[in-house]
Amino acid sequence: MQLYFLRHAEAEGHHRDDYYRELTARGHQRTETAGKVMKRLAIAPTHIFSSPRIRARQTADIVAKILGIPVEERSEVDFGFNAQHVGALTSNLSSTDSILFVGHNPSMSSVVNDLCGADVNMKKGGLARIDLYTRKPLAGELLWLITPKVFDTLDK
Repeated sequence: MQLYFLRHAEAEGHHRDDYYRELTARGHQRTETAGKVMKRLAIAPTHIFSSPRIRARQTADIVAKILGIPVEERSEVDFGFNAQHVGALTSNLSSTDSILFVGHNPSMSSVVNDLCGADVNMKKGGLARIDLYTRKPLAGELLWLITPKVFDTLDK
């Protein structure tokens, strides 16, 4: 099973209700770039699970539109997302499925670390791929990590 972890793109500064923070114009643009590059690289998840927070959902929606895949909003991918949530969300899926999770840090970085042991710091708009080699316990290999600057370079 292929797992992709996408941290939401750049969002507005903090205000009273963190839930409603939206992507900035730059966040929208960089997410469109990431989606186009993902499509050119033939990254085609069978499922997209997004945090319900606006900035994550906007990130997921932009990528989903480009890839032609629907988004499923899941509270498990919100703050506190962890490897147990990955296991629960993927338990009924086939080993041939690929899943894109769109959420927040520090959760995205922590989950990547927990699944493969790599010490990563997911940048806003960054994407990691882990291929699972066992589901009990849930463990895999980090194949790559793409930063927003790499997406920008690949789009030229």
